[in-house]
Amino acid sequence: MQKTWYFPVADGAPHFADNGFTYFEEQAPEKAATIGYDLVAMKNVGIDGSRISGWMIRGTVVLKSPTAFASAANALQAQMG
Repeated sequence: MQKTWYFPVADGAPHFADNGFTYFEEQAPEKAATIGYDLVAMKNVGIDGSRISGWMIRGTVVLKSPTAFASAANALQAQMG
């Protein structure tokens, strides 16, 4: 499954050097995990927006649903703290 995700950036300046890739690389796995998917790949990462409307890091993610065993293990781990 492919999705396009956007992450707002409060201060865009540090992210301009690599066109936002590092920031997207930090944020995407966390978001994927919170919705119960594994992140397989990222592509087409770039910066959208402006100083007036705010900067957004945009990119396409490729996700896969975890196996039933992995889902059960994650659920058990969450219950155990």
